[in-house]
Amino acid sequence: MGTDADPVADGERRVSIDVTLRASADQPLAYAVDRFSLQVPGEIARKPHRSVLPGTRLPADTQLSGTLIFDVPVEATNGVLAYHGGGSTEVVLPPEAARTPAANDPANHGPGHGGPTAASPATNDK
Repeated sequence: MGTDADPVADGERRVSIDVTLRASADQPLAYAVDRFSLQVPGEIARKPHRSVLPGTRLPADTQLSGTLIFDVPVEATNGVLAYHGGGSTEVVLPPEAARTPAANDPANHGPGHGGPTAASPATNDK
């Protein structure tokens, strides 16, 4: 799996999808990050670029939340998150975060007034 320092291809952006895995009350749950995929309309299914989903097994009657990070086309607004051998769900992909104007831009009230710098928590635009 990649890292956030890996460049994003031209015409693509990096998005994160939060997931929660739940084991049934009487059965543990085995899982593997590489069995997740994201299908964006008009594209082939994509595996996660990276994940923040530790481990591979949940004890019975427990849950775990984590994040899957995918590279998608810049214009993508929705997709279907699937788990091979399991279910799927439609997801809305947030729009690409706006670029922050340069701190020295006079339209931005001069140096030191860089405006908002936080990107949407669901989009990592590196």
